[in-house]
Amino acid sequence: MGIQSLSKAKILRGYIKSFVSILLCIASPFYVCAIEVITHSNQTIEDSTLSVYELRQIFTMRQRVWKNGNNINVFVLPSKSTLHQNFSKNTLKIFPYQLDRIWRKLTYSGLGRMPFVVHSVEELKEAVRSTPGAIGYVDEYHQGDKVNVINISQ
Repeated sequence: MGIQSLSKAKILRGYIKSFVSILLCIASPFYVCAIEVITHSNQTIEDSTLSVYELRQIFTMRQRVWKNGNNINVFVLPSKSTLHQNFSKNTLKIFPYQLDRIWRKLTYSGLGRMPFVVHSVEELKEAVRSTPGAIGYVDEYHQGDKVNVINISQ
């Protein structure tokens, strides 16, 4: 009887693991965290608001200068980063692999360059803070970060 209850416990544990795995797979595409778009603190953007279209133009490297004439320096996290994937899908409304394809095409054709890839949110904040004309995104913003937060309009 002890062996039977042990095997039932293993089977039950297997069912629980399967259930949790399925639940995570179902819920993960719907996970959305608050993502803030940030720019260099000296950057003055009219009304500090950009539309989704304008953001997409900037992050696909089609818009290269701000309205005031300063060059735009785009900073992103690696494509496999959860934050990058959420930003691409939920904010830009474009899949990360599409962004990668656009960046590679621009680079290999000689018509543009890829954005600067940093490996952590802290590196991204520091890069945006220290680079004039910079733009990036973070999942958490603190008042002392010395960057501008951009409002996103539809």
